Amino acid sequence: MDNTPFPRQSDLTGSSSTSGMSSGTSPGMDPSGAGTSGLGSTYTTGSGSMGTSGMSGEQARHAVERASTTAHETVDRLASGASRWADRLDEKTRKLTDAPMRAWETSRTQVQDHPMQAIAASLVIGFLLGRLTGSRSRYDDF
Repeated sequence: MDNTPFPRQSDLTGSSSTSGMSSGTSPGMDPSGAGTSGLGSTYTTGSGSMGTSGMSGEQARHAVERASTTAHETVDRLASGASRWADRLDEKTRKLTDAPMRAWETSRTQVQDHPMQAIAASLVIGFLLGRLTGSRSRYDDF
């Protein structure tokens, strides 16, 4: 039995030959002579034969494990980066939504601490807004 991680068809069916094989072929070979099972064998793709670079089952397993580990590390890094961006966005959104409440509290505190200045500021702002909007009074004609 070979060291490939995949069973041959004869191991699965219990017979020593596979269907479609002529009597002159050995197990694991199709009638054209190209290999049909296991890593490291040659197979026909329609445009010619290709080899799997002679990689043993153990080497292939290690290559798959390395690729899997690299993929998992990449996904973990991407997830970590996305989590950091989500946290930053959440923080900025919270600050933005809290800004009106903070402004209200600051204004309220200033008015309570300095009521006369607040009244004077309100009168000045009202006067300026009235002038800027161009509202005419009936007394302007005198």
